[in-house]
Amino acid sequence: MNIQYHTTIMEENMENPMEMTVKRKQTPQEKYQAVILAAIAFLIFSALFDLRKQMGYFGILAFVAAIALVVGMVFYLLRFIIDYRYKLEDGVLTVTRITNKKKTEEMARISLNHIDDTYPFDLEKYEQALYDRVMLACEIKTNPNNRAIEYTQAGERILLVITPTPEFDRAITGEPEPQPQGEEQPQELPGEDSAEADGQDEA
Repeated sequence: MNIQYHTTIMEENMENPMEMTVKRKQTPQEKYQAVILAAIAFLIFSALFDLRKQMGYFGILAFVAAIALVVGMVFYLLRFIIDYRYKLEDGVLTVTRITNKKKTEEMARISLNHIDDTYPFDLEKYEQALYDRVMLACEIKTNPNNRAIEYTQAGERILLVITPTPEFDRAITGEPEPQPQGEEQPQELPGEDSAEADGQDEA
């Protein structure tokens, strides 16, 4: 099984051990995209650099446009870098997304009331609860392929993988739970009840 590392803990709030910040790494697809865009930008930059003197004033404008293109590609790729802040308070895990523009957006509130939250935020302690309570709702909401989180416990790097289930997907999409289909009850023919009642009266 090919497991990719999507996220890594970047910062822990030492004043509040119930809070931590997670930064998502670029996926391999995004990295390939970055290499291709960088190669295209380099070719354009090199061609315009060689033709700059021959083209005169227009060559200088084209050269500046190539630089702007490279800068634009860099900002295009940076949009994939998103931080996630996990805060545990009163048995509720709040997941907040922070973009590179420092904008915040609350993505999920996950109840952990059946877990003792008086101890510091220990992912190993909460692993099963977080697994059951859709810890990565925020990431899967934006990227259905992100189903894993990497964390460090006692110096050892551990990968927590979320296995998709119908309940998990319903929690993400908000779809209602399907009603169980029971066995079809035999339909009573009209007159059966009255016939039984007549029989009881005769008895």
